[in-house]
This record gives sequence, C-alpha cells and structure tokens, in this order.
Amino acid sequence: MMGVLADAKIIEPFVNKPELESLVGMACYNAPQSIVLSGDPIILEKLKTEIETNVVPQPKAMFLPGSYFFHAPQLEYLIPRILKEVSFISTSFLLFFFHTY
Repeated sequence: MMGVLADAKIIEPFVNKPELESLVGMACYNAPQSIVLSGDPIILEKLKTEIETNVVPQPKAMFLPGSYFFHAPQLEYLIPRILKEVSFISTSFLLFFFHTY
C-alpha cells in the first residue's frame, strides 16, 4: 500500500495502464489530495519513482505499513468465499442488549 498526496486525476494515468491492470490499483480516495494505491510492492516502488520524477510539483508518496492489501481490487476474488463463510448468519432477527451506567 502506498499513500500519495496528490490529486487522483494526476496519478490515474500512471496507474491505469493496461499492463498494470491486475498488478496495482487505486485502492482508496481519502481526500481530494490524498489517495492510496495497492498492489505489488515492486511495481508500487517503480510507480513511486515514476510519479516523483514526472509530476510537478512533486507529490509526497509513502509506503503504508500492513501485511495485506485493503480496499484493493486484488481482493475481489475473496468475496464469494467470504460470503459463503458468513452465510450461516441470519439477518432476519438481531437482538442487541445495551448496558449503560
């Protein structure tokens, strides 16, 4: 994961290349000038260099700690498995108890 302090419209051309489609993606739009990229760390490192070299003014890009991609297109394949794993949960009746002091 890599955070980039720049407008998404400026960064998208670097990310949205056909050859990178399954390797990296725009993971999260946090704010107009703050986006998160996810994907292969080696490709992200190359993108970081490419972005910092070619965008003026130079945006700040930093790697984010974590052991897995979140908000990532690379996780789409997990959706059917997750839905299957939680299918036993009934949403027709939920009872919550609240305790306050």
